[in-house]
Amino acid sequence: MRLITGSLLTLPVLLLLGYFLLPGESLSGVLFGIAGLSLGFLLLAAQFVYTYERGKEPHHAASALYVFGCAAALLSVNDQVALYNATKGQAAYLSYRHETEIEELKSKLGVSGVVLTGEDIFNAKCSACHAVDQKKVGPAYKDVVPKYVGRKEQMMAFVLNPIKINPAFPPMPGQGLKPAEADSIVSYLLRKLGPADTKGAAPGQTAPKK
Repeated sequence: MRLITGSLLTLPVLLLLGYFLLPGESLSGVLFGIAGLSLGFLLLAAQFVYTYERGKEPHHAASALYVFGCAAALLSVNDQVALYNATKGQAAYLSYRHETEIEELKSKLGVSGVVLTGEDIFNAKCSACHAVDQKKVGPAYKDVVPKYVGRKEQMMAFVLNPIKINPAFPPMPGQGLKPAEADSIVSYLLRKLGPADTKGAAPGQTAPKK
């Protein structure tokens, strides 16, 4: 039992080391929240094991097993959160490339469709909550967009899958944009509020023009 208790007390240290070694893209408030909860469960399981060792009451052993199972489940969820955080930018980029290839194929086959420009999307979806030079429901674009100059892929990932960043504003709801539409609005905002963004394009390519 002492070995089990020691292992449960050592495991949080190893987990914290693992989180320290994760890439920055994997980290988020949700990840740290779940990590803190799982570490609490591990410490509680260690306490139950220690109590069982002293009193030999079966319900303490059952409680330790149950709490450890909860901690293991939370850690499994946290692994998925870290994986999602680390890959969402690349997933958005691959989705954009797929959408672009579909549009190119439609163009070759003579299949036409309605293409919304970045300005169209801004007027239809963004202008209700955002303005260029003043705060509305969300922050002013002049305070946010320049931070993404040279980081087009990250901005597209945020537009496609918004997460709460600034506690002073409510979380941005998803707009249901397609990757090509996200590229249009991001390119439009970067052109409007910063130098032309070519760093977010794939190597050997320039950013798509809209």
